[in-house]
Amino acid sequence: MGYYVRIGGRAFGPFSEQDVLTLIAQNRVNRTDSVSADGKTWRAAGGFPELFPVKGEGKPPVQGQTPPTRENAPEEWYVSRDGRQTLGPYPAPSVIGMLLNRQLTRNSYVWKKGERPRPFDQESLFYLFLPPEEPAAEDAPPEKPNPVRRISKRRAAEVRDFEKRVSGNYVGYLCSFGATLVLAFLDTAMHVLNAGYESDGLGLAAKLFGGISVLSWLFCVAVSFVLMYRFWSAVQPYGAAATPGKAVGFCFIPFFNLYWIFVCYFVLARDINRHLPEEWHGVRASEFDAFSFCVMSVIPLSFCGLLADQALFRPFSVVVPFLFFVAFMIQPVVITSLKNAVFALIETQ
Repeated sequence: MGYYVRIGGRAFGPFSEQDVLTLIAQNRVNRTDSVSADGKTWRAAGGFPELFPVKGEGKPPVQGQTPPTRENAPEEWYVSRDGRQTLGPYPAPSVIGMLLNRQLTRNSYVWKKGERPRPFDQESLFYLFLPPEEPAAEDAPPEKPNPVRRISKRRAAEVRDFEKRVSGNYVGYLCSFGATLVLAFLDTAMHVLNAGYESDGLGLAAKLFGGISVLSWLFCVAVSFVLMYRFWSAVQPYGAAATPGKAVGFCFIPFFNLYWIFVCYFVLARDINRHLPEEWHGVRASEFDAFSFCVMSVIPLSFCGLLADQALFRPFSVVVPFLFFVAFMIQPVVITSLKNAVFALIETQ
């Protein structure tokens, strides 16, 4: 004889009498719940004497409390957590306890002797005791904003490759910058000594140091343009004001480059800061330094025409080289600021 039990508006079963007694012992079924012997006619569980004896006939028979006979012997179940190791046999209350303690999940297997293993959610006796399912990803609460966003392995490799290339160019730029300063100092020292001692050797050394310092400076300028090209390529996904080639190439157009240098440096710093998340407040490109570098570079270039007339150039013979020197000293600060900001930007893509 099989029993159907209606709990929460949903029918479960069919159960054996022993299964129903197990549900009663676990307080999952009470006298007022609907029970049917055929799945069609329903009445209160208290109306079944074999399940709820009338008052005076003793307590309801609970599994394990009645003498084991062929008719009321407790059913034994086998379980497996992963489908490989078999555990048991266990009585139904023990299996229910393992479910409630989360030693078993709805994806574990259960079966009786002679039956095929099946997941717990396909066994009606234990269905009511299954732990709740994990919430779906779309139902999970939104994560707090994190400045370091998780990225794919492919994207992480691209970021590492970009940072490696930029770091290599940056080291080359700093080395050439330092070499230019040292060689320029040695050139000046040789000229000063030659003015006092008038030695051919000192004059030759001054020319040698001067020529090498010019080459080192040209290399420094070339590497700085390589870095600017890479910086502009990093901001392309955000709708950059210019392509990398355009940003660098327009700097070589006479007269127009007096305007374009502001785009190449200052506009780039402004756009990077605009797209950096607020969480990266500690990393920003220095717009002030970029603007100062552009101004100090443009002013000397604007007076280059005066070089043809020594009489006109004489008043600016100190000012123009000084402004060039200031611009040369500011550029590493600007490059370093842009590099750090670009590294922070690509990690947010």
